[in-house]
Amino acid sequence: SFSVRDEARQLLEEYLAASDLTMIPPPAMLEEQSRTGYYRSIFFNTSRIEAQGTGKVVLPRIKPYSTWIATGFALNAKKGLAVAQPIRLPTNQGLYILGSFPDQVQIGERVLLTYGVNNYLGRDLTKVVVRLRSSSDFEIIEMNPSERSTSSNSKDYTMTIPTLPALGSLTRHIVLVPKRAGVVKIVLEVESEFGGDYEVLTSYVRESGIERQEIVARVFDLTNGKESSGKIVEKMTPSPFLRSIRFSVSGTGLDRLVERYTSETNSLMGIDLALIRLWRLTGLARYLNETAQLQTPLAMQVAGNISAAYQKLQLYNAYDGSFSFISDQGEQISSLYLSTFAFGAIMSPFMTVRDNVTLNRTLSYILSRQQQDGSFDDEGSCLHYRFCSGEFRR
Repeated sequence: SFSVRDEARQLLEEYLAASDLTMIPPPAMLEEQSRTGYYRSIFFNTSRIEAQGTGKVVLPRIKPYSTWIATGFALNAKKGLAVAQPIRLPTNQGLYILGSFPDQVQIGERVLLTYGVNNYLGRDLTKVVVRLRSSSDFEIIEMNPSERSTSSNSKDYTMTIPTLPALGSLTRHIVLVPKRAGVVKIVLEVESEFGGDYEVLTSYVRESGIERQEIVARVFDLTNGKESSGKIVEKMTPSPFLRSIRFSVSGTGLDRLVERYTSETNSLMGIDLALIRLWRLTGLARYLNETAQLQTPLAMQVAGNISAAYQKLQLYNAYDGSFSFISDQGEQISSLYLSTFAFGAIMSPFMTVRDNVTLNRTLSYILSRQQQDGSFDDEGSCLHYRFCSGEFRR
């Protein structure tokens, strides 16, 4: 069952793989995606119940994944959910490699890369070559210095296994230290005279910290009746950690000169004015509470203004709990947009009055407009001036 959520997750993965490094979202947005595992098969009897009572999936540690096929599910008292009546499939023949690497790391962090080579060819192998390639620079710290390995450059790592017996496996650990931020792909390759395999590991390397540097320079003075022009040259040291550059220009009297051209706003009227006043006053009350200024004369004035703004807002409240606006034709039209906006203001903990009747009526009106898929649909063609709603705009 392919849902819209899976499609959005797949689109995000494709976006991360194809986008530039400067467009990577912050790691907090990717936390859910990185912790959600992606498993390519069902392995029978591979879940255990921990002491807290939650189930934990134990993944297969060897390839091939298609060894077992599930025919049903069973609930075991000790091991939790399991796959019942497994059917043994013919084991695939070949040489396989399996790698493990964290989904998110930091620059300069020592990260453990574990890979295992499994021989299912049915014969002993000699001179098995393992290569490690990466799309970004990194340093390598070998965990087994006794086994000699060659590193041609910082992106290529080669190790030779002298002998690998039939049905045998070999596990090795390497410590990598990434140097650059962004999405890094690591390709593990294993080769022999009878075949090979590869594994692709993707990880997101984030910066260890963001350092902001501000450069202030006085260029020239602008006097009455004179013009001045010229180049502004600022030397910057190239660095892989450089992410963005922002320029801002300011001067004495410059803000007053351009303010009337940049801050042109439309005049508010009606319910808009009452709503915005109430939201601003509750925000000011929150600030006074956080800064411990509730006993000041300003806090007393804010409390009185909140009561006055709420009384003005009640002029636009209908009997069914909805809030309405006056159209150009003089009609009073209920709006789901305004009702939710007003409901968020009057349920603020910094409201001086607690009108439970209005809260219950407005909440009932909002929930009555909820559809089966969870969205909210307004009945009218336009719910508030330019904000139009319909079947495809919810």
